Amino acid sequence: MKTNAATHQHEHRHRRRRRGLKQAIIRTDLDLTAGKAAVQAAHASLWAANNTGPDIRNEWETGLAAKIVLGCSDVTELNDLVGTADKQGLPTATVDDAGRTEINAGTRTAAAIGPAASDAIGTVTGTQPLYK
Repeated sequence: MKTNAATHQHEHRHRRRRRGLKQAIIRTDLDLTAGKAAVQAAHASLWAANNTGPDIRNEWETGLAAKIVLGCSDVTELNDLVGTADKQGLPTATVDDAGRTEINAGTRTAAAIGPAASDAIGTVTGTQPLYK
């Protein structure tokens, strides 16, 4: 018979396996400040979550709301990733900046794919580097 600690650990692993994963993707060619990049990732993440149904969103939120910020080289690559995700039926969101601070209005800065199963998202973003 498992102890309470062992049962808790098993349940945590099980939750982690089924938990959705959201990935925010930031363009590295824009040379955004850390703060601006963080804001763009946050916008993308929240907007993508709002593009899911309540069951998926609730599972993501109660599963620690995982986010991984990846980089992409330019707007073409960003749009290609979003297009591929859309074709696979994954929730997506893109961020076009308002132009109030660092960059011109309408500049596409970021996107998010998910929340969805990490293996489904991985088929789209598996080769993208972490954002630095």
